[in-house]
Amino acid sequence: LDIGKYPELVQEYVLQKLVKDFPEKYKEVVRKSDLASTTLAPLMFRWPWNLFSGQVSKGNVTVAGDAMHPMTPDIAQGGCSALEDAVVLARNLGEALQKDGKIEFDKNAIEEGLKKYVKERRLRTAGLITGAFLSGWIQGNPV
Repeated sequence: LDIGKYPELVQEYVLQKLVKDFPEKYKEVVRKSDLASTTLAPLMFRWPWNLFSGQVSKGNVTVAGDAMHPMTPDIAQGGCSALEDAVVLARNLGEALQKDGKIEFDKNAIEEGLKKYVKERRLRTAGLITGAFLSGWIQGNPV
C-alpha cells in the first residue's frame, strides 16, 4: 500500500504515531490540515562519494538542489544548499557568458561554467550529506 496516495491515511498515521504525545493544539493543526495540499515523499539519499565519481553535469545541462545532493533533514541544510547552488551556478554562468563587457552565448563557455559550478559545489555538498547522515545516525542509534 502506497500510503502517500491516501492523504487521509497519512493524516491518521501522523495523529496516531508522530504527534500522539503532543499538546492538543498541535494535533488540531494536523486535523484541520487541507488534505488536498498534503503530500508524502520518501527521504532520498545519495552517498557522498557519488558526487565525486558520478556525473552531475553533461554538456550544457546540470543538476542542482536535491537532484544533485539529496540529504536527510537532520541538519536542516537541504534548502539552504539549494539556494547556495543557485548563487554559485548564476555566478559561474555569468562569468562564462561575459566577454569584453558583453554577453555572448558560447556553448563551450557555458559547459566550462557548469564544470566550474560542479567542481565548486562537490566538496561542500558532500560534507553536508555526510554531516546530515551522521547526525541522523547518532540521534537514531543512542549509545
